[in-house]
Amino acid sequence: MDRKSFLRNTGRWTLLAIMAGLVWFLVRHRDLSDANTCEENKFCKNCSKFGSCSLPQAKKQG
Repeated sequence: MDRKSFLRNTGRWTLLAIMAGLVWFLVRHRDLSDANTCEENKFCKNCSKFGSCSLPQAKKQG
């Protein structure tokens, strides 16, 4: 292996490691604080998922 191919391979593996680290960081630190909010609608009575919803807002309405 000559110097040019060594540097090329090192650059490829470095980029791969950076991308893998970035993906790991994004997955690890995603925001889960909105887990208790509804994505569908603020009006629970008109929601199609109202009967099976376990969110606190739906329990207050029901």
